[in-house]
Amino acid sequence: MSATRRWFRQAVLMGCLAGLLFCPQAVVAVDKADPAAKIKELLQERLTIVQKIQKIIKLQYEKGMAGYDVLREADESVLKARLDLCGTKQDRVLVYQDMVHEAEAWHKLAEARFRSGFNMKQVDLLKSAAYLIECRIALERATAEK
Repeated sequence: MSATRRWFRQAVLMGCLAGLLFCPQAVVAVDKADPAAKIKELLQERLTIVQKIQKIIKLQYEKGMAGYDVLREADESVLKARLDLCGTKQDRVLVYQDMVHEAEAWHKLAEARFRSGFNMKQVDLLKSAAYLIECRIALERATAEK
């Protein structure tokens, strides 16, 4: 290695060290990115993914290709992801209201399928009724919390 090259490397290294010594907050700012913002970004990413999964499963359920348990699991994943993003009681109440409306719609579909004999077991009908009640209870609790 030539003397010029060695000198240049040393100068760059010394410049970097001087920067670290005289501007330590620059390093801290890079290392300590806002954890709350990163967490919110990850929570939003998770919500987007579970909503895509839910959409696929809903289509499969409507066509009789997926059972009620799979649909409910997808709905619960979306509910949990949405609740994790809530910042206020009002936000949580709105999420639970949406879930009650959705559970009501799926229960009506389950009832219609059961009556028509369309690949619907009585136990799945009862599960949809129980889930609707669970959503209503969660809404009442969220509304009552201080």
